[in-house]
Amino acid sequence: MVSPGKLRLVSELAEGSKDSYRPTVDEGRDVTYPAVDETLVSEETRPKDALESLTEREILERTFEGKVYTCPECREGEMTYATACPRCQSLYIVDTELLQCGGCGRAAPPEAFEDDDGEIVCHGCGSTMESMDQLERTSRYRCHDCGEQHVTPAHALRCENETGHRGGGFACDPHDAVEHALFRYRLGESGEPWLETQVRARRTIAEALEDRGYAVEEDATVTTDAGSQHRLHVYATDELLGKGAVVSVHEQPTVGDVDALETTARELSAQALLVPTLGVVDESVVNRADAADVRIVTVTDEGEIEREYEVTENLGDDRSFLGRLTSSLR
Repeated sequence: MVSPGKLRLVSELAEGSKDSYRPTVDEGRDVTYPAVDETLVSEETRPKDALESLTEREILERTFEGKVYTCPECREGEMTYATACPRCQSLYIVDTELLQCGGCGRAAPPEAFEDDDGEIVCHGCGSTMESMDQLERTSRYRCHDCGEQHVTPAHALRCENETGHRGGGFACDPHDAVEHALFRYRLGESGEPWLETQVRARRTIAEALEDRGYAVEEDATVTTDAGSQHRLHVYATDELLGKGAVVSVHEQPTVGDVDALETTARELSAQALLVPTLGVVDESVVNRADAADVRIVTVTDEGEIEREYEVTENLGDDRSFLGRLTSSLR
């Protein structure tokens, strides 16, 4: 289903009012798309789901922008990288310069090689040195909590939300953090041809209704007397005769689209028109439309409105067939 909101998402990119849809991380540490939220206002579709559904059909394309990690305990704090002690998991582990005995390999801070008399002695093997220069310089990660030394520390992610944990300083293995991939969405290769087809169908139906004396609104938001809102591709009314029409334009309409259109038409006391822009409709959709008094019409390349369309079985499951149809109309 292509809702009016999704159509506007593509229109904004095609017209240049937006160059892309970029992700942000909100205070709840969810990945959001504010510009998409504004466009889809009052629609139930989640912004990410709307973007992904358009990307699957090559109307949009996405690029990977990076990742963020959020805390698995408080679910709010953003995580930053830290090193940890492999033995006790303390974050108080520091890369420290050490001296190493060439005889036994013991590594320790310089002061650990001095005895009470000021002589340089390895307390591991008992060997003595004339100066510190006889000791090899090296470095180890030294834990200041348990005293252990490690060539390589453990990896950890630390939660920045200090108030979200008892005692603060929560850290975990990177595999345990909640990972969010960030994607940026731009107009895809099929975006403009697809948009042109949808808009042409909508405009043709709107003009035909205008010619018949209806007051027509495209991309309309209509509120019923009961207070429910409906987003419509085309809404036409005739106040004199007290009748109207609601129009829904889809590339590949589903039974769910028919159900939604029937509900809208009933609440607005209007005739329902369903426009499949590929000119091919699944048999189950046709049967449901007949039962719901939803009229299916198509718009030709010449701008003619017809009630002729091809009926096929299981179109929703035949993605390769749909892809061939879409390519042929570009």
